[in-house]
Amino acid sequence: MNRHDTKAVGVFGRKLRRVLHSRKGWRILECWGCGWTDGGCLVLAKALCLWLGEGKVAGVWEGRIQHHAVLSIGRWIVDGDGVADSGSFLKLWSEREGYVGTKLADFDFQVAGEQYVKEDCGLEREVVSLLESKFDSDRMRMALTA
Repeated sequence: MNRHDTKAVGVFGRKLRRVLHSRKGWRILECWGCGWTDGGCLVLAKALCLWLGEGKVAGVWEGRIQHHAVLSIGRWIVDGDGVADSGSFLKLWSEREGYVGTKLADFDFQVAGEQYVKEDCGLEREVVSLLESKFDSDRMRMALTA
């Protein structure tokens, strides 16, 4: 990855956070009364995966408890707070949430259902539409996978 790609990823992460926390972004989740990292994380991770056409939904785990859904793409983790490399993301997540031994692993949709994690294809499409109106998916995919 060259310096230009790293810079593009950083800029995308900051802009993504602003877009998600804008009035249009919040309006998508208002029916659930949650945010992008506390209830809307799976909708966002799945929408990002659809929009980019690459990556996978990963879970943030503490032992046998799945706390959060993110998009894992290349060496990057994308969620409602923006973009970070996996090491930085896990460190920040552990410090902010106070979890010990946090790791990234495959997202378990069965566990998510048991934990009442919200899914809604209609909302995913709304997120994709919002992303398409603000960003170039081809450019972001190339930067995130470089």
